[in-house]
Amino acid sequence: MHDGIHAEKAGVPSATICTDRFVKTAGAMATMWGAPDYPTIFTEHPIENLTREQLKLRAESLAIEGDINSHRELLTHQHELSFKAPLKLNIHLWW
Repeated sequence: MHDGIHAEKAGVPSATICTDRFVKTAGAMATMWGAPDYPTIFTEHPIENLTREQLKLRAESLAIEGDINSHRELLTHQHELSFKAPLKLNIHLWW
């Protein structure tokens, strides 16, 4: 949450993915950092036993399961970006 919110404040469209066990915590952190409406996508808990490849597949499936336009809204909610081509989601695992 922290990194995504600060990236957003720096002008980088961001959304955070975390597990459903942290719904309340995510909301509290977003509020604490002054971004109560910060976009968060939740996936099933737990994820600690998943391999790196399984995590990447899980993240990609979130884009497929949801309406791609809702993800576009999440990633452009504070920015007036115009996508003429279909949105390409880049999945990066930061560890």
